[in-house]
Amino acid sequence: MEYQLVPFYYDSPLLIDAVRVYTRVWTYRLFGESVTFFQSNAIRPDFYGFVVQAAGQTVGMGFGTKSEPGQWWHNKVAEKVGYEHPALQNAWVLVELAILPRYRNRGLGLRIHNTLLDAQPYPNVLLSTHTDNEGARRFYERYGWSYLHPGFAFFSGHSEFCILHKHLPEKDASA
Repeated sequence: MEYQLVPFYYDSPLLIDAVRVYTRVWTYRLFGESVTFFQSNAIRPDFYGFVVQAAGQTVGMGFGTKSEPGQWWHNKVAEKVGYEHPALQNAWVLVELAILPRYRNRGLGLRIHNTLLDAQPYPNVLLSTHTDNEGARRFYERYGWSYLHPGFAFFSGHSEFCILHKHLPEKDASA
């Protein structure tokens, strides 16, 4: 089967396809709220989003934006690691990456991951994933991500997320 990576934007119909993948993978997410979440990210600086398609069907997605003081996620992480932490300077956040279960283990997540990291212009990239998501953690560890924080709950009473960081030295001069 042939797979194609296609960018998506705020007003692209592929944004809705990306949301469909997201809500199928993360079944506790509501579709309408997720559309708003995706659109609010798509208007941020240095937004990059891609879907992966097979035979015209969207089977995976990923996106991210610049990480800046004042953004909710950035501030929550900065409270834990320090606002001046080098990993938070000139940084981009891989906000979401999801592949439908039946299309996993085909290298599609890595293709989206690499395409997003190549497209974004910053030397520091960050992400958060559930501390108990061993598959995601193994994936990111395998591709050079390190732990910036071992885990905390963004909201009281919710599950914990670990924060991962990757430095891309080739991007140092371009940011």
